[in-house]
Amino acid sequence: IIALLGINYQVDSSEKCRRAITEVCSKTTNDELSIESLPSLVHARRLEEPIPKALVGGEFENSDFWETNGKLLRDAWKEYHQERKILSPMNNTYLFSPEEFDIDAMIHPHLARAVANAWNSPGHASESIVRKQFKQVTPDGAVFSTQLIQPLHVQALREEIDAIEASGLPTRRPNGMNRYGHIFDEGIDGAVALPSLNRY
Repeated sequence: IIALLGINYQVDSSEKCRRAITEVCSKTTNDELSIESLPSLVHARRLEEPIPKALVGGEFENSDFWETNGKLLRDAWKEYHQERKILSPMNNTYLFSPEEFDIDAMIHPHLARAVANAWNSPGHASESIVRKQFKQVTPDGAVFSTQLIQPLHVQALREEIDAIEASGLPTRRPNGMNRYGHIFDEGIDGAVALPSLNRY
C-alpha cells in the first residue's frame, strides 16, 4: 500500500514523531496514561521484538512469537488509539486528530464520483468516464496513473504511518523481501490494528 500511494517513508520523520509523543506524554498525568488505564499497551511495549533475518519465507518467521502475542497486540493497538486521542489535543504536529481522519474525504472527488456513477449505473458510458480518470504513462499501455488520494490526505496518511513507528509496538513483517514494512489486517497475528488505518 505504501508503494502504490507513492509514500516515501523516512526513518528520521518517525524519530521526530516519537520524540514529539514522548514530550507530550511527559506533560500528562499518571491517571491519564498508566498501566491501569492502558495495560495491554504498556505490556506490549515491553515485549522484545524478534529481529527479522530470513531472506525467504519472512511472513512465517518467528510465527510462535506473533501467535502467542497476537491478542495482546490487537488490544494494545486499540489502547494506542485511545492514547493518541488523549495526546492529540496537546500535540499540534498532526494534521488531523485520529477522530478527524475522514476516510471518505480522502479520495479525489472526480474519481470518487466516476466510480460511484459506474457502480450505480454500470455500462460502457459510465465505465468510459472512469477510464478517463487514468493517464497512460508507458508506451506499451501496461502502466496507468491517477490522483487517488488528495495531497492533504496523503500527508495525513503519512502521519498515520509515522504513528505506527512511534507507537513502540512490535509489528510483523509482510514477507521475505520487506523487513520493515507493515501488515494492515487485524486477522493476522502481529499486524497493525490501528483503527484509523484499518478504516482506510
